Amino acid sequence: MVKLNQAKLSFKLGDNAGTERHLNEALAINPDYLEASLLKIQLLKKQQRSQEAINLLEKTLKKQPDNINLRLELVRMLVAQKQTKKAAIQIKRLADMDINPEVIFAISLLSIEINRLDDARKYLERLYKYRLYASEAAYFIAQLEASRENYAEAETWFKRVKQGRYTFEAYLGLAIVYSQQEKFDQAFKLLDHSQAGNSKQSLEILQIKAEVHAQAKNYKKAYEIYTEALKMAPNNHDLLYGRAMLAEKFDRIDLLEKDLHAIIAENPKDNQALNALGYTLANRTDRYQEALQYIERALKIAPEDIATLDSMGWVLYKLGRNEEALSYLKKAYDKDNDPEIAAHYGEVLWALGRTEQARAIWRKALKKHPQHEVLVGTTRRYLK
Repeated sequence: MVKLNQAKLSFKLGDNAGTERHLNEALAINPDYLEASLLKIQLLKKQQRSQEAINLLEKTLKKQPDNINLRLELVRMLVAQKQTKKAAIQIKRLADMDINPEVIFAISLLSIEINRLDDARKYLERLYKYRLYASEAAYFIAQLEASRENYAEAETWFKRVKQGRYTFEAYLGLAIVYSQQEKFDQAFKLLDHSQAGNSKQSLEILQIKAEVHAQAKNYKKAYEIYTEALKMAPNNHDLLYGRAMLAEKFDRIDLLEKDLHAIIAENPKDNQALNALGYTLANRTDRYQEALQYIERALKIAPEDIATLDSMGWVLYKLGRNEEALSYLKKAYDKDNDPEIAAHYGEVLWALGRTEQARAIWRKALKKHPQHEVLVGTTRRYLK
């Protein structure tokens, strides 16, 4: 007990070495001293010695296998360290225990984080049975299904969010899934009757209205709504970026450049704006060298960003550097077989004479995204 108290005092004073020394002495006397183990785990986390903390947690859990809080902490650490297989095993063990709704909620969100969506859906349905958590569970099920493009299912669950902290978000989510199903009248009716509780929510409503108009291909109207929103928040980079993307839709590259340059002027390390500017110049103009410079800057900031890898491949293709282009596009495609990336990857493969491989990639993408404009347009040019 004396050693633990000394460790607690050292920890409070920020003496990490002293804390560890006292804890090791306490654990040498009693290896099963739970409070000392917990403080050492806390110390290891503070020092970013994550794997050591995980190892100690696992060792402690062998002695206390029914300790729900310890196992949940282990899951959180495994998820943070991207040890997803081990995290999934521990989540399953927690799910099989007699856990309260808060823990069910936690493992649901952690399952989403490690992309175990079917498991997450199962846990959220379990949570939905608790009346006090029904709306929260319904909201996350709706979000999950929307992310899987199951929009009709998402609509059903958004409508079940009746109260609680996510009612406003569910309201906007419902408008989005209406839009995704081309139920534009219902989406606009919902948004026209929406009531914001503060200026932040007012901006969110305007953004969703703009998104719905864009989905309906009313690009100029969507642009006007973003302009209205920017009067409320002139330096909002999300709004500037959204408006820039709309300007491209009705061929006003000058307006896109103006908004993206405004973002970059304030934040030269905004890789999203740099990439968007570079990609648009590569895709919609012949200013390829200028485009390359922006994309190189974006890639230096975020070397693993999928969209930027795709952009680099595309601008290199435009410059006739096909072999170099292919390496970037393959890397992007391996990370995410997005239909636009598939279109670009196939086009470069075709240019290199690897036509059968290009066809296979396009066929696979078309099966999942038969109406994607870029993909359809690309394949029509080549698969006549």
